[in-house]
Amino acid sequence: MTYVRLEIPLEDIDGSNKLHLANWEALCEKWAFGLRGLRLTIVHLPNLMTLSSGGGDSAEKRGASLAAICPAPGAEGSRVNYPWIDAGLKKLEALRRLEVELKTTMLTDNQKLDWCEGLKGMLSRGLQGGKEDVEIACVRAKVN
Repeated sequence: MTYVRLEIPLEDIDGSNKLHLANWEALCEKWAFGLRGLRLTIVHLPNLMTLSSGGGDSAEKRGASLAAICPAPGAEGSRVNYPWIDAGLKKLEALRRLEVELKTTMLTDNQKLDWCEGLKGMLSRGLQGGKEDVEIACVRAKVN
């Protein structure tokens, strides 16, 4: 397999479920030497039960869940270990193109771009062998 489109819930890579994170890491290990292109859609939707019960979902809480998988550029904690990146994405030695889409209603387009820039920074500081020939793009699905 050389090119993959994958949609994954944020909760599978944010570290809150160790089994899901281990599955992500195992998948990246299997793809390490053959996968050349990955379009990754990270889905982050509000907890409908919390919203319907009037509990709401604060901006701080929303930002914290995305910060759990990657900081915005220049954010405090940018040197923190992010297992889904360090033990996952960085293992993809054959990777030449990564497209990332954040599917969430909780962030503006500019906030999504900031988040993607943070991810680019994290990846550029340690893809296997310090490779800089991986093209990383932040994408948005076209809505009809």
